[in-house]
Amino acid sequence: MQSDLAEKDSLTDTFNKTFFYKYINKLNKNKESNQNLAAIKINLINLLIVNNKLGHAIGDEMLINTARLLKKSFLKKGIIIRTDINEFLILIHSVDKYELDMLIFNMNKTIYLYNKRSNKPYKIKFNFSYALYNNEFHTFDEFFDYLKIKMYENNNSLI
Repeated sequence: MQSDLAEKDSLTDTFNKTFFYKYINKLNKNKESNQNLAAIKINLINLLIVNNKLGHAIGDEMLINTARLLKKSFLKKGIIIRTDINEFLILIHSVDKYELDMLIFNMNKTIYLYNKRSNKPYKIKFNFSYALYNNEFHTFDEFFDYLKIKMYENNNSLI
């Protein structure tokens, strides 16, 4: 019970960095069984603006709503981890490229509809990157570093 609390983000009820580092260690020990692993890295690009203009309580609300929408988008398929103040990582096992594309489409649609229908004083805006793990990556650390770099290079933002 205590270790469960240490691995959860108290604000968003997603997993946290402690969980993430333990999970990477497990993945690195058993690389062969993780060949169908995909990951999506998400950066909320307007959290700082929301915090500064509307206050941290509204920024926290935006984070909570983002986590709720990610959970809805990935149902029970993905492991959702808050890796930084404004970043989430979704890990998905046993997925191919087509299914990953469909999950990303569903995520974009879910957040787009939320932004369109919501009367909140903010819109959820984000950049993201995604990839399927393959043999080009020597470690999972390298894989996750690649995702972070691509997230900032790509302009896959939903506005």
